[in-house]
Amino acid sequence: YGTLKKDFYNHFYIKDKTTYLHPFVLEGFQIYLDRVDGAEYEKYRRLAKTEYDPWPYLKRSDGLVHGELYQIVNEDVLQALDQLEGVDEGFYGRELIDTVIGQCYLYIYLPPLTSHAIPIKSFTLQEQGLYQGDFS
Repeated sequence: YGTLKKDFYNHFYIKDKTTYLHPFVLEGFQIYLDRVDGAEYEKYRRLAKTEYDPWPYLKRSDGLVHGELYQIVNEDVLQALDQLEGVDEGFYGRELIDTVIGQCYLYIYLPPLTSHAIPIKSFTLQEQGLYQGDFS
């Protein structure tokens, strides 16, 4: 749903290590763009290895999320994604969810959103450009 999708800046983590299956729509979640402030920003920026702000966050909600579904067959890829997503630091939790095609892993943002959070329908390259810097 976010920066791991094809053509986004973190896709290299899964490129050539996974099999793309198809686009996917997931019910019961919402993507938000939000910024992380202060020390949390510096900590997350180091984890994500990017200056991009705001980031897309996934939270449980009554929305729909459009994303891409990949098959990961290597535990090392999951370990690398856990590190990228800050699982040990409490930024994201990796959850196994039930879908119409079977069980899938999903990274869900754990901290509360700030008052700057903007709900979006999907995180596209166009939206990345539109929303970047659009926070007060």
